[in-house]
Amino acid sequence: YAPGDKIELNITLRPWRKRSMVKRIPVIVPQNAVGFCEILVRGGGIMEPEQESLATGLRAISNLDDLLKELSIKETNNQIVAEIDGPQSIEKDGKGKQPSMEDLFDDRLQSEIRAERIKKGAMVIVDTNYYVEGLLRKMIKIKRVGTKSEEGPTEEDEAAMRAQAEALEAEGGDLEEAPPETEGSISVKRRLNRREAIRKKW
Repeated sequence: YAPGDKIELNITLRPWRKRSMVKRIPVIVPQNAVGFCEILVRGGGIMEPEQESLATGLRAISNLDDLLKELSIKETNNQIVAEIDGPQSIEKDGKGKQPSMEDLFDDRLQSEIRAERIKKGAMVIVDTNYYVEGLLRKMIKIKRVGTKSEEGPTEEDEAAMRAQAEALEAEGGDLEEAPPETEGSISVKRRLNRREAIRKKW
């Protein structure tokens, strides 16, 4: 894949006591992506990003509007979240200019980060009528067209990344040789009552 490519994800949902269904979700490779990137599909609230800018003291919520805005973007357990993330080019704005120290720190709130990722297509959130549980990972390689320094990691780096990807998939990712009941699927439960919404260990 190359930066800017659209990837169609076919996600198999397995509702409780119902026939499986396939949900197609498109994501777009970020323009500054390089090397190996991870496609992550998960139920809402599972491995949800934390407010790192608040934890590190780079940002503070100073008014009620900002607080309500951050609370409103919290993921819900009836959502499917598909996103692509990974290493980014060290060049700033594609002009061959090295970033300053300030550029390496992200002081944005999660509402701002998520809005930008959704706008660029690197994150897609889909609401469903089910309680969604589960998490799938898949590693892809991004090939950039340009100078040698932009082409990505060396063969040794690729081998290490591939081993890491295989370890992640073995822990709970998308394995091609997995049995049919777990291959490329996320389990979903009908949202009927509070008791059915108890999360199981994935």
